[in-house]
Amino acid sequence: MLSELGVKTLAELEALYAEDRPVRPPRGRFEGKLLRWLDTPPARHPLWRPLLALMFAASPFGVDFDARCWFFGGTRFQAGRFEPRAGLSRFRDAPAIGLHYQSSRLPGPIKALLYDEVKPLSEDLCLGLGGLVRAGKPEPVFFFELRRVASR
Repeated sequence: MLSELGVKTLAELEALYAEDRPVRPPRGRFEGKLLRWLDTPPARHPLWRPLLALMFAASPFGVDFDARCWFFGGTRFQAGRFEPRAGLSRFRDAPAIGLHYQSSRLPGPIKALLYDEVKPLSEDLCLGLGGLVRAGKPEPVFFFELRRVASR
């Protein structure tokens, strides 16, 4: 079941991400949850791994697709403005929504390091790949889920 992404194995998440399904940028706000680390160089890096764990495993985060930015610590801190673009994943051979940070106010060296993707699985649920750009090539670091926040 899609509602149980947190119990899926890495192989099951990979298979779900590889599905050929239509993708459109979602609307609304979604809370995030880190699901699985990948066995890639940036995921094993002694600096990046603890920093990303602090941001994505130890504190609340999410994505507001209407404001086109990430939020951390509830919705208090918004950062990482992005432009969502549907197309072929830069991580896997599958359609996905790439999050491009050129329009962000983050410092140039920081936004040059960032690249993430999301794969909408339903109106209320997305599977994402968080990544870093190293030597000009995006490398995935972890799978995450995004679950729609109920409207108030």
